[in-house]
Amino acid sequence: MKLFYGHKWGLNPHIQKVLFTTVVEKIVTYAAAVWAYPMQGRKVKHLNVIQRPFALGITRAYCTTSSDAINVLAGLLPLHIRVEEEAARQHILQLRKTVTFDDEVYSPEEYERNCCPLDVHPAAKGKGIYVTVNPNEYENNQSHGLTVYTDGSKLDERVGCAYVARQQGNVIKKWKGQLRQYNSVFQSEAMAIAQAIHYLHTCQYSQATIKTDSLSTLYAIWNPDHSSKIIQEIQQALRNNQQYRVYLEWIKAHVGHEGNELADQLAKEATTEPINAQIVIPWPHSHLKRTLRLKAIGRDLSP
Repeated sequence: MKLFYGHKWGLNPHIQKVLFTTVVEKIVTYAAAVWAYPMQGRKVKHLNVIQRPFALGITRAYCTTSSDAINVLAGLLPLHIRVEEEAARQHILQLRKTVTFDDEVYSPEEYERNCCPLDVHPAAKGKGIYVTVNPNEYENNQSHGLTVYTDGSKLDERVGCAYVARQQGNVIKKWKGQLRQYNSVFQSEAMAIAQAIHYLHTCQYSQATIKTDSLSTLYAIWNPDHSSKIIQEIQQALRNNQQYRVYLEWIKAHVGHEGNELADQLAKEATTEPINAQIVIPWPHSHLKRTLRLKAIGRDLSP
């Protein structure tokens, strides 16, 4: 590590920190669930020996500076705590085992399970899925029959989703649902599309268009190997009902589309008002990562 910097020359401290967090941490925490527990004195010492040169390089501190001090100055979690955090994540998401981290119990049933792309035959992937992200390609096109606008919203840790079905300028169907507080906006956008597809198939519309302002959701539906269970269910619904052609289109948000504005209003109402459609789906991986990181930081700050 000393070859990368000197007293007045070398890699920028920010670059060194990026190298440590994206390369060294990933190597050290590989398969942490296997070897991290119990985290006792010898492991802590070895991990500290690995981290200390990088912390010194990032801070350019004196060699006599304590490890705790340079970790704080460098903005790094102690490596042994980082390993325990990663081990907990691997136990929950990969091994699907209940784990205790910082006196809190985490159950794998509370979090999304990644779907295996091999569950779908390669020849069936992409069938029945019609997605466009070009807002001009089908602009003002009424040839696809019914138009459904979908949206998702998250306000003050409350998550809602909604759709509005319009035909010849008239609203013929409204729906809104409320998710749990830790569900993500991506999940709410995907759930709104899933509910809209279910409505179209139930009513047996031969052609319809679903318009959403969520590019990330459309790209996910476009990806035949996406791991999200909600996305896989949307793809399966479209694949199994190809006699009903459903087009998925992206539109710009908040530019005067009446249907989109109404769907956005309903989604926001779903976050604040008590409604009957309570949707219970597992929390996203991002919530687990954020929770574990906050717990790890709390452990580092505790005396």
